[in-house]
Amino acid sequence: RHAEAESNVAAHVFPKGDSRRSEVYCDAQYFDARLSQRGHEQCTSLRSRIEGQLGSVEVVFVSPLTRTLQTATEVLQGLPAVCNASWVATEEVREFGRSGQFHPCDSRRASAELESEFPHVSFAEVPAHEVLLGANLPPESEAQVALRARKFLLHLQEEKIRSCVVVSHSGFLRHLFLKHLRYEAEDVDF
Repeated sequence: RHAEAESNVAAHVFPKGDSRRSEVYCDAQYFDARLSQRGHEQCTSLRSRIEGQLGSVEVVFVSPLTRTLQTATEVLQGLPAVCNASWVATEEVREFGRSGQFHPCDSRRASAELESEFPHVSFAEVPAHEVLLGANLPPESEAQVALRARKFLLHLQEEKIRSCVVVSHSGFLRHLFLKHLRYEAEDVDF
């Protein structure tokens, strides 16, 4: 999962269930939210924990939202384990927008703009226009995210990818691990 974003900081001021918490995620100032200062610190911490422990990686798959691209870059770029890896931004691992509301933080900039900031990542699989999750891309049903997760897993199988890193979002990862990979660890916090 990506490190803490500015939208998370603003929302977590309010307790779960408080309508103001939801309002933060609807605030346009958090469009394609960037990492918070704590998020950058989390990246540094994770990098130091995995450095030297990560086996050789073939592909880094990353959601095309800025906070995931920042997380992947800050944690992985330059590590020996990923020196020969392809970096691929893909909508298949983007956030699961299930709320029915437009959340600017879960929307992304145009791929050309992202590509200029993250030139080491291929955006070939990402549509060129910006995506406004809940506006020009409607919220997904459980069935739609299930299809997207299956498509991603099928891609891994068809391409015979044995070792990859996926940098995504709690909603998508929860769905992927609990519903498709049947991962049932008690202490996982997506």
